[in-house]
Amino acid sequence: MKLHTSLLRAICLLLAIAVVLGACGGKPSIVGRWQFTATQGNWDYDWMEFFEDGTCTDDWGNQRTWTMLSDGRLKITAGFGAGVYLFDVEISGDTLQITDEYGNSARGVRSENNKEP
Repeated sequence: MKLHTSLLRAICLLLAIAVVLGACGGKPSIVGRWQFTATQGNWDYDWMEFFEDGTCTDDWGNQRTWTMLSDGRLKITAGFGAGVYLFDVEISGDTLQITDEYGNSARGVRSENNKEP
Protein backbone atom coordinates (compact mmCIF):
# COMPACT_ATOMS: atom_id res chain seq x y z
CA MET A 1 0.00 0.00 0.00
CA LYS A 2 2.88 2.35 0.83
CA LEU A 3 4.45 1.75 -2.61
CA HIS A 4 1.09 2.38 -4.30
CA THR A 5 0.67 5.73 -2.45
CA SER A 6 4.22 6.82 -3.32
CA LEU A 7 3.72 5.92 -6.97
CA LEU A 8 0.42 7.80 -7.07
CA ARG A 9 2.06 10.90 -5.53
CA ALA A 10 4.90 10.74 -8.06
CA ILE A 11 2.45 10.53 -10.97
CA CYS A 12 0.42 13.46 -9.61
CA LEU A 13 3.59 15.52 -9.22
CA LEU A 14 4.69 14.76 -12.79
CA LEU A 15 1.25 15.69 -14.13
CA ALA A 16 1.30 18.96 -12.18
CA ILE A 17 4.73 19.81 -13.59
CA ALA A 18 3.55 19.01 -17.12
CA VAL A 19 0.51 21.29 -16.73
CA VAL A 20 2.63 24.17 -15.41
CA LEU A 21 5.20 23.81 -18.19
CA GLY A 22 2.48 23.57 -20.79
CA ALA A 23 0.83 26.73 -19.51
CA CYS A 24 4.13 28.60 -19.77
CA GLY A 25 4.66 27.46 -23.36
CA GLY A 26 2.92 30.47 -24.96
CA LYS A 27 4.13 32.23 -28.07
CA PRO A 28 7.79 32.31 -29.10
CA SER A 29 9.72 35.24 -27.66
CA ILE A 30 10.95 38.17 -29.73
CA VAL A 31 13.84 38.62 -27.29
CA GLY A 32 17.20 38.38 -29.03
CA ARG A 33 18.96 39.80 -32.06
CA TRP A 34 17.33 39.52 -35.47
CA GLN A 35 19.31 39.88 -38.70
CA PHE A 36 17.03 41.05 -41.52
CA THR A 37 17.64 39.21 -44.76
CA ALA A 38 14.69 40.24 -46.93
CA THR A 39 12.92 43.57 -46.86
CA GLN A 40 10.01 45.08 -48.73
CA GLY A 41 9.19 48.77 -48.96
CA ASN A 42 10.87 51.35 -46.77
CA TRP A 43 12.61 49.15 -44.16
CA ASP A 44 15.90 50.71 -43.05
CA TYR A 45 17.34 48.29 -40.50
CA ASP A 46 19.91 45.53 -40.98
CA TRP A 47 19.26 44.18 -37.48
CA MET A 48 17.29 44.84 -34.31
CA GLU A 49 17.81 43.45 -30.84
CA PHE A 50 15.07 43.06 -28.23
CA PHE A 51 15.96 42.72 -24.55
CA GLU A 52 14.09 41.11 -21.63
CA ASP A 53 13.79 44.50 -19.89
CA GLY A 54 11.53 45.87 -22.66
CA THR A 55 14.19 47.89 -24.46
CA CYS A 56 15.47 47.43 -27.99
CA THR A 57 18.16 48.80 -30.24
CA ASP A 58 19.08 48.66 -33.91
CA ASP A 59 22.04 49.09 -36.23
CA TRP A 60 21.42 52.85 -36.35
CA GLY A 61 22.01 53.10 -32.58
CA ASN A 62 18.40 53.94 -31.73
CA GLN A 63 17.34 53.09 -28.16
CA ARG A 64 13.62 52.35 -27.80
CA THR A 65 11.15 50.46 -25.66
CA TRP A 66 8.92 47.62 -26.80
CA THR A 67 5.79 45.81 -25.64
CA MET A 68 3.80 42.92 -27.08
CA LEU A 69 0.14 43.97 -27.05
CA SER A 70 -2.69 41.60 -26.16
CA ASP A 71 -3.74 41.49 -29.82
CA GLY A 72 -0.30 40.14 -30.78
CA ARG A 73 1.06 43.34 -32.30
CA LEU A 74 4.44 44.77 -31.37
CA LYS A 75 4.49 48.33 -30.03
CA ILE A 76 7.79 50.20 -30.26
CA THR A 77 8.08 53.59 -28.58
CA ALA A 78 10.85 55.89 -29.73
CA GLY A 79 12.47 58.23 -27.25
CA PHE A 80 12.14 62.00 -27.01
CA GLY A 81 8.57 62.03 -28.35
CA ALA A 82 9.66 60.63 -31.70
CA GLY A 83 6.62 58.38 -31.96
CA VAL A 84 4.89 55.10 -31.31
CA TYR A 85 4.98 52.40 -33.97
CA LEU A 86 2.81 49.32 -34.28
CA PHE A 87 3.84 46.19 -36.13
CA ASP A 88 2.25 42.88 -37.01
CA VAL A 89 4.72 40.14 -36.12
CA GLU A 90 4.90 36.47 -36.82
CA ILE A 91 7.59 34.33 -35.23
CA SER A 92 8.16 30.81 -36.40
CA GLY A 93 11.18 29.14 -34.83
CA ASP A 94 14.13 31.40 -35.60
CA THR A 95 12.32 33.44 -38.27
CA LEU A 96 10.60 36.78 -37.68
CA GLN A 97 8.26 38.49 -40.13
CA ILE A 98 7.53 42.10 -39.13
CA THR A 99 5.19 44.47 -41.00
CA ASP A 100 4.30 48.08 -40.23
CA GLU A 101 0.96 49.78 -40.83
CA TYR A 102 2.07 50.94 -44.31
CA GLY A 103 2.99 47.46 -45.53
CA ASN A 104 6.75 47.88 -45.16
CA SER A 105 8.08 44.56 -43.97
CA ALA A 106 11.17 42.57 -43.23
CA ARG A 107 12.00 38.94 -42.65
CA GLY A 108 14.68 38.30 -40.08
CA VAL A 109 16.51 35.34 -38.67
CA ARG A 110 17.56 35.03 -35.06
CA SER A 111 21.28 35.73 -34.69
CA GLU A 112 23.42 33.06 -33.03
CA ASN A 113 25.10 35.61 -30.79
CA ASN A 114 24.71 39.14 -29.58
CA LYS A 115 27.64 40.53 -31.52
CA GLU A 116 27.01 42.86 -34.42
CA PRO A 117 26.41 40.74 -37.52
